[in-house]
Amino acid sequence: MVKKTRVSRIARQSKPNQENESMMFVINAERAPRGEARYRDPSNSFNTWSGHGRRPEWLRAYLDQGRLLEEFEIPKRKVKSPSRQPV
Repeated sequence: MVKKTRVSRIARQSKPNQENESMMFVINAERAPRGEARYRDPSNSFNTWSGHGRRPEWLRAYLDQGRLLEEFEIPKRKVKSPSRQPV
């Protein structure tokens, strides 16, 4: 789905000139992902999935090839707790 911004609609309605032409653009992206990603596409690191909702097409294609969901899990980072120093 291609989303067009309000700016581009205004630019199309007004007379074309250099200023308005530079304002026209199209956003070709989906909504920003919510939550932390739990799975990542090994061939394209921008493809991630949180594990909620429908499985993305890239993941379904891998699973149809016989691969396991566990292969795509992102390892959890270990957060270092602040060390206490003696006072």
